[in-house]
Amino acid sequence: MAKKTRSRQDDDPLARTREAPAALPRISLLSAGEGIIREKGFARATVEEISARAGVSTDVFHAHFTGKGALLRALCDRWIEQMSQITEDATRSGIWATSTGPEVVDIAARSAIDAIFEHAHVVRAVLAHGATDPALRGCLKKIGTLLAKRVAKVLKENKRKEDAHIAERHVSFCLLTAIALAHHAILVGAESTGTPFDKDELSSEVSAMIAAYLDGLGSSKPTITGARKVPSRGNIRAATRV
Repeated sequence: MAKKTRSRQDDDPLARTREAPAALPRISLLSAGEGIIREKGFARATVEEISARAGVSTDVFHAHFTGKGALLRALCDRWIEQMSQITEDATRSGIWATSTGPEVVDIAARSAIDAIFEHAHVVRAVLAHGATDPALRGCLKKIGTLLAKRVAKVLKENKRKEDAHIAERHVSFCLLTAIALAHHAILVGAESTGTPFDKDELSSEVSAMIAAYLDGLGSSKPTITGARKVPSRGNIRAATRV
């Protein structure tokens, strides 16, 4: 007989009770946990402190979560749900009908950077512990995949001849670059090369990079090494619709 694999529901038996009255302590624990993690970091947060702030006992905490790891997975899941809904709303059919491909990709990349910095406390903890927790890695992958597919869908719906060379793979690479830089900035620091970058500066440089990369894909003049020529171009102004 094949061995049954444990699901996340086994580790967190009340994970499906978020909408029920019995879930109220769970919601309080999530809010308390996120607040403490924001203030002092995941490693220094304790079950006792989280429980006290939520106004419940540690027994109630353990009735909802097996430990801090389960709480972090729940926080990540909640963030992903929020970001997924925002992504779906922001990429509805027709909203970007008059926008160019680079503009759409640029706004998506900027939005990803903003979301990562805004929830840096959760993302930082997920990145730090994701190496040993596949569920946490899956959380981050889920939103990145959704964003790339939705942006590619917008470009396909727009049917602009000028953007015909931009494939979903290219969109994914642009978003991966933006996300990776944001992850590095909140986990290690944005001054790793000796030059500091704040969030707005990082977003601006990523915009220039995306513009050059996408323009280069459409160039018909390869360089000596066989790579596409990448012309210089200024930053794309962020659209105000998102």
